[in-house]
Amino acid sequence: YAAKDFDYLYMLFFKSSKYSFILLWFLCFPFFFVVDDILAIWLKQVPHYASSFVFLILLYSLVNSLNQPIWTLAQAVGKLKGYICIGSAVFLMAFPISYILLRQGFSPNAVFETNVVVRVFYLITVFVIIRKYIPVSIYRYFKETLLPIFLVCIVSVVPVMALGVVISD
Repeated sequence: YAAKDFDYLYMLFFKSSKYSFILLWFLCFPFFFVVDDILAIWLKQVPHYASSFVFLILLYSLVNSLNQPIWTLAQAVGKLKGYICIGSAVFLMAFPISYILLRQGFSPNAVFETNVVVRVFYLITVFVIIRKYIPVSIYRYFKETLLPIFLVCIVSVVPVMALGVVISD
């Protein structure tokens, strides 16, 4: 950023976002399919919501892995005040939303689901804030980061699900 080499900055940003997600994906991916078995071995008596909590926490971690590269951009720019204040306000909305959902009788999963959704909004918010200082293309971010992530997830999930269908028959 300091050298004004934006092409290199974008390349680092897009690749670090993509690779951090994909690395975490390959660590989390097997647990999505065997979480019940692992919990049964580990806990002996598995609480009712435990497997869905694990699934949602892993999903949250995957979404959150996209945050670190954006944070690094914010530090490079040096404009942390807006990033932290506005981003934190968005992120803290998870508490009142979760409270309202629980008061309305939603399941405990709603808290984790709310955290995932709020984290996505947080990422969008801080991305918009960063764009005020660095002209990062949303289209290019989607094309070079989110689309490859989506393709890796689809390519890895479809064969496993097809295998599961074949084995269950």
